[in-house]
Order: sequence, then structure tokens, then C-alpha cells
Amino acid sequence: MKMLAMISVWILVASAAWADLKIYDGKVYKPLKVQEYQKLKLSVDCFKGKTPSCDAWKAAQKQAPRANLPQALAGNPAARYCLDAGGENRIAKSDKGAEFDYCMFKDGSMIEAWGLYLKFNPVSERK
Repeated sequence: MKMLAMISVWILVASAAWADLKIYDGKVYKPLKVQEYQKLKLSVDCFKGKTPSCDAWKAAQKQAPRANLPQALAGNPAARYCLDAGGENRIAKSDKGAEFDYCMFKDGSMIEAWGLYLKFNPVSERK
């Protein structure tokens, strides 16, 4: 019962944390505003209309082919998948210090990397 309560609290904290994110642009940390759409967290610049229209959303519409990348990326499958999809893995931070992987594309749009990875690699299908 304690474990269930702890998991519930963690889920609540994790789900709220993405609301106040900052991302490093090479000089300073800037706010990263995200919006959830179809269980994916996308940067708000994807939403010029009612539905997303950006490179991050396009990447979520089809599975990326596996690219021939350095072995050093093997430890983080979400970061690897981000590169396969044509993005660059970036780390966003919450005000409380939690870190989240985001995949940034050439148009500046971003998608939460683990959400993108798990869309095409569901837990139930992995061995």
C-alpha cells in the first residue's frame, strides 16, 4: 500500500513538473512552455492552430529509421531515437532540479523524448 501511495505521489509530481521547464540555449536558461496533445508533450510553438504543425509533431507521426550512430548513445534509448528522428536531444530542467529529455528539431519545435520513443517502442512490446 505504501508503494502504491509513493508511486501516485511521484506521478503527480512528475506530471506537474513539465509545466515550469527551462532549457539551455547555449548562453542562458530560457523558459520552455509545453502543451500535452494526444499523450505527447510538445513545445507550444507547435500550436499555431487547433492541432500541432511543426517538425516535432511530424516526427511523432511515423517511426524513424535507425541511423548508424556512435555507440556512446546506446545508454539512453530516447536520446538515440531522437537522433534517428532527425532531432537533437536537449535536457530541460524544472525549478526543483528535475531533468527531462526533449528532442529539438530544426524549426525549434520540441517534443518530450521519452514520449516520442515510447510511442513507437511500447513497454509491452520490449523484451
